[in-house]
Amino acid sequence: MNRQKIRRILLPAILVFAAALTAFYFAASSWVVRYHSFYKAARTYAASGAAVTMGTFFDFEWDEVYSDRGVFSAGETLKKKYGLSFHIPRTKREDVARLLFFKDGKLIETGTYPKYYLTIPSEIDKMLPTTQVHISFGPSEKILEISLVQ
Repeated sequence: MNRQKIRRILLPAILVFAAALTAFYFAASSWVVRYHSFYKAARTYAASGAAVTMGTFFDFEWDEVYSDRGVFSAGETLKKKYGLSFHIPRTKREDVARLLFFKDGKLIETGTYPKYYLTIPSEIDKMLPTTQVHISFGPSEKILEISLVQ
């Protein structure tokens, strides 16, 4: 085979491989994948009754996570209470809340979760990776509840 023919075959193969790697990276770091992984691990801890740190659930570096439960919220309550500075669009649905992850004082990840399937009490609006929690089942095994270890 001559060089031109090899390039014609090799270049598209390299581009397809690079595109597949990029897609895999973004899919693996997407919130949908992270939430599914959290939910699966949380169900395991709920069944065992063991305490766990919040850092166990999320495989990226973060310093603080805040729960923004306000209906049609853009985090106003959290900004006021903790002096945070960030911009996010308002939630568009009443049945979702958000987890806002910060690293070095900057918002690095925002993820929604279904309020009615993951219950975080209103007094728990800020957690650290070292925050110890219990995960338990709510009225049904589809509903998970987070509480602080006392």
